[in-house]
Amino acid sequence: MNKLLAKRYKSEKRFRLLGAFSVFVGIAFLATLLFTIFSTGYTAFLSTKIALELDLTGLTSNELNKSSIRKISKQAIAILLQEEPSKLMKRKMEKNIFSKQSIKEIESYLKHNSEELKSKQQVWVTTSSTLDQLHKGNLDLKNSALSDSLGEPLQKLYEKLVSEGKIKSKINLSFLTHGDSRAPELAGLGGALLGSFYTLLVCFLLSFPIAVSAAIYLEEFAPKNKFTSFIEININNLAAVPSIIFGLLGLVVVLGFFGVPRSTPLAGGIVLALRTLPIIVIACRAAIRAVPSSIR
Repeated sequence: MNKLLAKRYKSEKRFRLLGAFSVFVGIAFLATLLFTIFSTGYTAFLSTKIALELDLTGLTSNELNKSSIRKISKQAIAILLQEEPSKLMKRKMEKNIFSKQSIKEIESYLKHNSEELKSKQQVWVTTSSTLDQLHKGNLDLKNSALSDSLGEPLQKLYEKLVSEGKIKSKINLSFLTHGDSRAPELAGLGGALLGSFYTLLVCFLLSFPIAVSAAIYLEEFAPKNKFTSFIEININNLAAVPSIIFGLLGLVVVLGFFGVPRSTPLAGGIVLALRTLPIIVIACRAAIRAVPSSIR
């Protein structure tokens, strides 16, 4: 008997050690995954800015419009690229240095600082993804597609900007407000965050009242017969169905049959509501059952 107990205790100890080791391995893999994600993606929360010297002398607030702002911006860009020999090279350099948002940023700055007109001002504007990745150390111009035509001039201009302190990184708050964009430096999470919020809102409005009402009815008012037993069995079965099945159901029924537009929170919210309905019903019934009869 003592030998059997000793053997059992050893097996239980091995099982506990194996379980602890498994938990440790799982946590280690999760920590490695999270570290990899954040260590490689944190730079998305930083944007690279470049300083432009705007000559506003002789300009009044009445003359401030899109045409004059674009003209002033082009003059500042031309001064920055004055060492480039050809117009074609200047256009290529401008495309790979400045973001499409830079003109709008200059326009916004001048409209909010109209009292500073009639003087030279330094404005920080967003760079293109090329210069942004170069400044963050993620781009090697010698081994990139720009190495033949723009590699050397762009590297020289970047080194000049660094030496003059005219390029720096700032916190990219627009990453949380901008939506999808073909320009990488302008893309953000705004669309995804809003889409997720509206999807959850649609899911809540559909699933919560229906599920709670169904749980109260089944637990308090429904007669105990074959029909209610059939419903209860199906609710329990639906709770165990994999999410991919509900996704296929949404694809065929919600999108295919009812014609709900794709990529909308409505379609995702309906499918997510169908997925969560049985889970909420089961949880609510268990909660109602736990209420003592004396206070029911």
